[in-house]
Parts: sequence; C-alpha cells; structure tokens
Amino acid sequence: MFSEDNWEDDFQIELLTARFEKMIEEGSPVYFDAEEFEVLIDYYQDEYDDENAALALEYALTLFPDNNNLLIKKARQYAVESDFDKAMNLLQSIEKSQHDNPDFYFARGNVFFMMSEYKRAISEYKKAADLLEVFECEEVYYVLSCSYENMGDYEHALFYLKKALALSKEIEVQYEDAFYFFERTNMLVEGCEFFEEATNKYPYNKQVWSFLGQLYAERLMFDEAIDKFDFAIAIDEKDKNLYYHKAFVYEHQNRYREAIGVYNDMIDLNIDRAQGYACIGKCFIKMNDPLNALTFFKKAIKADGTLPDPWIGIALIFRKDDKLTEAIKYVEHALHLSPSDWDSNLLLTRLYLQTDRIDDAEKHFEKMMKESDKPEEFFIEYIEFFLQQNDYTEAFDRCVLAVENFPDSAPLLYYAAGICFLMKNDTSAFLALEKALLLDYFGYESFLERFLSLFPAKEIEIMSFIREKEIKDIL
Repeated sequence: MFSEDNWEDDFQIELLTARFEKMIEEGSPVYFDAEEFEVLIDYYQDEYDDENAALALEYALTLFPDNNNLLIKKARQYAVESDFDKAMNLLQSIEKSQHDNPDFYFARGNVFFMMSEYKRAISEYKKAADLLEVFECEEVYYVLSCSYENMGDYEHALFYLKKALALSKEIEVQYEDAFYFFERTNMLVEGCEFFEEATNKYPYNKQVWSFLGQLYAERLMFDEAIDKFDFAIAIDEKDKNLYYHKAFVYEHQNRYREAIGVYNDMIDLNIDRAQGYACIGKCFIKMNDPLNALTFFKKAIKADGTLPDPWIGIALIFRKDDKLTEAIKYVEHALHLSPSDWDSNLLLTRLYLQTDRIDDAEKHFEKMMKESDKPEEFFIEYIEFFLQQNDYTEAFDRCVLAVENFPDSAPLLYYAAGICFLMKNDTSAFLALEKALLLDYFGYESFLERFLSLFPAKEIEIMSFIREKEIKDIL
C-alpha cells in the first residue's frame, strides 16, 4: 500500500480491472503477477466493491498462498466483513516477519478501528508512521485524526488532521475534510480561524471562502458570512451553490427581500432559473404574500415542469385557502415527479386525513412503511394515525418499530409510555417514561399535554414519578 509502484495512472488500472473482470465473466484463466493482484485488490477495496475484492483475493492466494502482502489484504477483507477474529488470527500468523512493514501495522490499526478500539488502533497507526517517511504519512495521519475524533480528543484530532492536510495534493478534498471536521466537532471558532488562514494562502479559491462563510453562518455571524459568500461569488459568479448559501443566510434572519434579490441575481445570470423562481415563491409564502408566491411558482413550472418544489408550493397555497381537493392533486403530481420525498408524502397523508379520506391515508402510510430510511417524523405521524382511530394495538406495534429504528429518541419513548398506559401496561409504561426522562427531561410537558387527559386517574402517580426523577438528577 505504501510501497512505490507504477500503477498510479487511472488508465492502467482501468486496463487491469477490465482484464480481470473479463476473466471472471468468461471463466478462462489469465495470468496476473502478485503486484498486479495487489493493485487490483486495493482498487476494489477502496471502491467498496467487496464482491470483486473477494474474487481477486481468492484467485491471488491460489497462485501466491504465502505472499504476506496479499495475506494482509485478506485480513482487511475479513474485517470489512466483520469477521474480526479471522482478521486478527491471520495477522498474528504472519506478525513475526512483519516488524518492518508499515502496511502490516496500518492493516491491524484498521481492524482495531472497525472494532471501535481506537486506542489500540492509534498505537498501530503510530507504528506504521514510524516506519514511513513523513511525505508518505498522509493517510496514516488522517486515520489518526479520525481515531482521536471518535474518542472525543479533538485537540489531537485537529493536530493530525492538519498534518494530513499539509501533505495532501488535493486542495479541494483536504479543505472539504477540514470543514466537515469543524462542523462535526462544533469547533466553529477554530474552523473560522483555520479558513481565515486558508484564504490568505489561497485567496482565489472559491471553496475556501464558501466554507468560511458557512462556518460564520453556523456561528450566527451573518454579516461576516455574507461577506465571505460575496468574495466566493466574485471568484465564480456561475456557481449556484454560492448563491443558495448566501440566500439561506438572509432567509434565516427573515430578510426575505434580500434573499429574493440573491435569487434574482441567479436568474439574471441564467443560473438554475426554475429553482430560483421556486425559492422566490417560498420566500413570498413566508412573507404571507400568496399571490406573488403563486406567480413565481407558475414561472418555475414553466421553466421546468419536472421540478417538484413549485407544485408543493401551490399545494400549500390551496391548503391555506381550504381548497384541499386541489391541494391533493398538486401534491400527488409532485410525488409523481419525486416519489421518495418524505415531506411531500407526509403532507399528502395529512391532506387525506383533513378530507376524511381515512382509507387513503392508511394505504399511503402502508406504502411509506415499505420504504427504507424512514424519518422519525413519519413514525410519529403513523402512530398518531392509529391513536386517532383508538387502535392502541396497532399504535403500539408501530411504536415498537419506531423505537427499534430510533432507540435514543425521547419523543418516541414518551409515545411508548403513553400507549402502554392506555393499554394498562403500567410496568412497561414507567420503564419507557424513565428512559424518555433521562434523554429529555422537559419533554414530559408535551407528553402530559398529549396523553394525561386520556388516563386522568394516573395523574398523581405519573407526576410523582416525574418529580422523583428530577430530584434524583439533581442529587
């Protein structure tokens, strides 16, 4: 992995993978030497193509069963498949001959990292770094940064991230990594300082100015954020993302007129005109100006009829005017254009319920249940649907599924508690309530507002339980 080779050229790798995949497809053996297999396996593993990585490893080890570099890659494959015991046993079997091989320590560090044993991973990564020249250490420094970050040691994480970035030849990638690090760790002040320095180093790099603007925006320093986005736009006036960032800062402050001005700048430059019109329509909605909103949503549809946002915007206008049948038609059309949009799907179920189309709402909930990556809000609305029908058993079943998907969600646990009380299962109810209180103590206020009137006889017992948990937390 860290050794020099002649396989940096993408075209050469493309030829190599084409030869290998043709061999697999036709079932006719083709000779590859050990170095070629190493390149193939690295490529497939880096691309997360586990199937071809496993095939290449299997074929390679039939030809070169004692090749330690291939065995190290096999250990990595075991770890990717979560078979950590096999990975460690394989590495242990060749350890005696690998004392001067940085790839070995790096691989073992990766196994520990995947096992979430970050201290042990760090120890292995540092052994690998000690065997490498500094200019070879970019990837090692990067995983050291990730390991420290996962341990919550952000000082060391930033130290190694900076060391990795100093070695990186890909400026755009390195600053993107840095931005997301500062965002994840909420080190916004340090992030601004870092990118201020970067603007001095790369004054004509729009990405650096944009990241700096985004960090200032997250610090609620809006004027500074807008200044940085203006610098970025001056460098590249055709980059639509820069205009959106700037406009969103204005919208966040309810300065919708200024946001509209930014969107008009985009439109004047013929940049993403349809979405620009739709965004202006949304601004007018927030300004309680439905007539202008409708005008711009229609302009958006005329510019690009496949864009779902203006159809939803018009649906919201109809909904506000109690023209629910028309609203449903527009939402249904939006979902035809973008079937997996959760906000639109939930809006449709609400409209069905508002128009007493209970069966349609239930069918739509069932359809959404088949989708992956369901948001927490979906489960809450589905649970509420069954509660409104007084079907506590179905509500409970959906709540169980929801908690399985979001085990640390206080709102869902409060729902679980409420439903268990309704089903006379007080033991489970108090267990769920206790967990919810630990996650979000003051969430009990919404819980009481939603459920207490449904079992008033429990009020004293529940309030005593809640107060007792508050006292325990204080002590």
